[in-house]
Amino acid sequence: MKKLFTILTFTFLTSVSVHAQWVFPKLPVLCFGDIVLSTQNDVDNCQCETIYGSLIIGIPAGQTGGSNITNLSRLDQLSYVSNNVQIRRNPLLRGVYGLHNLKTIGNELEVYDNKYLQSIWYLYRLSSVNNLHIERNASLTSLWGLQWLTQVDYVEIRNNSRLINLVGLNNLHTITWTLKVRDNSNLNDLTGLENLTALNELWIRNNYFLQHLNGLQGLTDIEYLWIENNASLLSLDGLDNLANVQENWVHDNSQLADCCIPAGLQGLLGLRNNAYGCNSSAQIRAACSSTRQNITVKNDTKQSGEQNGLSKAILSRENQFQVFPNPTSADVTVTIPQANSGNIIVRDILGKIVYETSFDEYYQQNISLKPHGTGIFLIQATVNGQQLTRRVIVQ
Repeated sequence: MKKLFTILTFTFLTSVSVHAQWVFPKLPVLCFGDIVLSTQNDVDNCQCETIYGSLIIGIPAGQTGGSNITNLSRLDQLSYVSNNVQIRRNPLLRGVYGLHNLKTIGNELEVYDNKYLQSIWYLYRLSSVNNLHIERNASLTSLWGLQWLTQVDYVEIRNNSRLINLVGLNNLHTITWTLKVRDNSNLNDLTGLENLTALNELWIRNNYFLQHLNGLQGLTDIEYLWIENNASLLSLDGLDNLANVQENWVHDNSQLADCCIPAGLQGLLGLRNNAYGCNSSAQIRAACSSTRQNITVKNDTKQSGEQNGLSKAILSRENQFQVFPNPTSADVTVTIPQANSGNIIVRDILGKIVYETSFDEYYQQNISLKPHGTGIFLIQATVNGQQLTRRVIVQ
């Protein structure tokens, strides 16, 4: 009888246990306040599934140093953060596996100063965020992982030296306020923004190897447009469908000579320090069809023969700034026949200065690029106050 009682008791307890598991499912782990994970041990011990506050992975703003975090795999239960997610100063982190269940960020996603971070692919379920800030990630080559974002308030892509395009933002159609693409030294084009149709402000600034604006063809509405100091920019191709712009500033793009402004940019246009062809209303009218001539140019005060003569002189110097051979396997010869004074700066593909000199008269010099590796180099000459640029390929 005692044996039978024991068996019945075990059966009953087992049944109650199974039933209890079915009646009382596991509740999500809620975390309140800001969660700071500055070490790998912090990451491994984090059990949050929902955070009402901010999540900081790495070193908070205002503090120095870097974390020892190498992977985020123990964060795979996290799905919601009500405020900010900051991935900051993690010099050993190469990817974001572990954030692949994160769907909603209430305010800002900041990926900042992660030297060897190569990919953000495992953010691929993220579909809601207000602000996006990707800056100073020296090894990041792609924005794949952000493809579920369709509308945000603010985007800044800045100083990511190996980023060559913006592929990964392909489904983004509206930026409520501002898009800034700045200081990305290897950015070739804006591919990835094809579905973007509206935003308030657009900044394209200090992208050394950006040659055109293709990728912005779907853009129809901008209030304020700045295109500044893009040393390799050759044309404004990509802005063809703009229909509503209030004010535009296009300046200090030393190779920008093809400056036919689309009809949508008719209005205030600030032009200065571009190549010949993009410094006056007369030059624009010469490049555009008769239907695109009603343009008021701001800061275009010299429309006389003196201005035309100066522009022709600039064009002459542009033609006489010679760099050969190109491509090269070692040295290049730089020649500037007509110059009173100036300087030469050579930058590598990351924007780092590898050679610099100044001169007071006729200039011809052999420059050895082989010690700095293969790839693309940017040779910038400032001649009598005018900046001229050439790209050289070292094989």
